[in-house]
Amino acid sequence: MRERLNKIVLAYAILLIVVINAAIISYGKNSAPDADFTSNKISGVIIEDERLALINRTVYLIRNGERRGFPSSEVFFSYGYAFDEIKPALAADLSVAEGPAMTFREGTLVKEPADSTVYIITGSEKRPFTSKEVFTKLGYKFAFVINDFSAMTIDLPVGEPIASAETAHPVGSLVNFNGTICQIIATGKACIPSVEIFESHGFSFDRVVPATKVDLTLPQKEIMEARPTAAPEPLPLSAPAPFATTPPTSTPPVIVPTTPPILNSTSTATSTAAIKPTMPAASPPPPPVCDPVTKSKKITVDFEDDQELGNISINPDYTLTAENTKLLDAHRKWLTDKGIDITGNPKGFVWSTQPTGNLGRTGIVIGYGSPDFRAPNEGLSAGETLTIIFLNQTATSAAVRLGVLPSSSYNNLPYSAVVEAFDNSGAKTASVQKSFKGITDNTYTPGKFEVSGAAISKITVSAITYPALGLWLEDVTFTV
Repeated sequence: MRERLNKIVLAYAILLIVVINAAIISYGKNSAPDADFTSNKISGVIIEDERLALINRTVYLIRNGERRGFPSSEVFFSYGYAFDEIKPALAADLSVAEGPAMTFREGTLVKEPADSTVYIITGSEKRPFTSKEVFTKLGYKFAFVINDFSAMTIDLPVGEPIASAETAHPVGSLVNFNGTICQIIATGKACIPSVEIFESHGFSFDRVVPATKVDLTLPQKEIMEARPTAAPEPLPLSAPAPFATTPPTSTPPVIVPTTPPILNSTSTATSTAAIKPTMPAASPPPPPVCDPVTKSKKITVDFEDDQELGNISINPDYTLTAENTKLLDAHRKWLTDKGIDITGNPKGFVWSTQPTGNLGRTGIVIGYGSPDFRAPNEGLSAGETLTIIFLNQTATSAAVRLGVLPSSSYNNLPYSAVVEAFDNSGAKTASVQKSFKGITDNTYTPGKFEVSGAAISKITVSAITYPALGLWLEDVTFTV
C-alpha cells in the first residue's frame, strides 16, 4: 500500500512540473500590450510586491503593480527561479495590469536553433561574439549556451559585436575581481557582499568569469542587495500537496550542442567532449569584501507631504504681491528640499494639486498650465514641457509616473509621452517614448517612464497624446 501511495505522489509531482512547464511555454511573446503599468496610487497608497503566480496556465512575475508572463522555461530559468517559487494566483492578481513578455536575463548566452552565432543578452539587445577564440578567452563556456526554441531572441536588435577579449565583459556578466564577485552594469560594476545575496539572485558560481584588464578599471557603483522573496501562499484545502517529499530540482534545461556553435563562417568547430563546466567547490567561497564606497541610493519624491497645495513657480511675466511672493518661495523650498526643482516651458505655472473624478481622487500630483492657471488643460498638454532638475548630484537613472484624471471617461484609452535625459553640458543622453492607459478597467494605472545614463543632471517630460485635462506628474524616482 505504501509503495502504491508513493507512486501516486511521484506521478502527481511529475504531472505538476509538466503542467507548470507547459504553462510557461504556452505564453506567446506577443500576448502582452506595450504599455508599462506601475503600482496603483490612490490617496497616496502605493502597492508593491514581487511574486511568481500561475494564472490561466501562464506563469507570471508580478512586481510593482504589473504582471509579465514567461514565454518559455528557458527564459524562466535564466532568472534563477525554481518551480517551487511559483505561488497560486490570488484574486487580486487577476486585476493586475499585464505588461510585455519577459525576455532573457542580462548576461544569458543564447543562440537561435537555425543560426550558429552565439549572443549574450545585454539590456534590450543581443550582442554577437565574432569568434570562438574571443568567446572562450573571455571565460564563457559553451555548456551554458541556451538554444532558444521560443524564438524570443529573433526579434531583439543586434548590438555591437564582441570582437576582442581585451575589453570589458558585457553588461550582465558575473566577474571575479580577485576574489570579489561583481556583476557588470552600464555604469561600472555592482559588487555582491555575501554568498547569501549571490544565491538569492539565482546566480551560479560556475558561470563566473575572470576579470580582464579593462574590467579592473571599472568603478564600483553599487553594492547588490538580496532579491526579494515571498513565502508561498497555502494551496486550497481541497488540493493535494504538490510534493510529499523533497521537491524536484530545477536545473535549467540547457541544451548543449554536440559541437560548439560556429561563431562565424570562418571559425573551426571542435568537439565539446573536453569542455566541462567548472563546478563550484563543495563548500562555497568566503563572502567577498566589497570596496568601501558609498552605496547608491534610490530616492522617490511623491508629493504626498505637501500641506500647501498651490503654485511652485509662475510665469515670470506676472507680478505678485510681497505676501504672495513669500508664499511662493516657501512652497518652492518645500520642493527643492527634496533635491529636485521643476520648471515649465513655455512660460507658465507649475503647481501641486489633487484631481478628483468619478473614480476617486488621486494622490497629490504636479500640474502645469501655460500661460496661466486658466489654461484649459490643467495638466501637461501640447507644446508644454516640464523639466525636472537634480540639484545636489547627478543621477544614474531617473523615472517618472504620469497619470490622468481618475474618470471613467478615460477608461482604457491610450495616451503617450516622451521623457529625455541630459547631462551637465546639456547633451541628450537618453530618451524613452511610450504609450500607457491612465485608467484600465476603471482602475487608476499611471504609466512609468524610465531613463538611465552615467550623469543625468535633468530630465524633461512632454505630452504627445493626452486627455482633456492633460497629464499629471505622479512622482519622480532617481538613483544617485
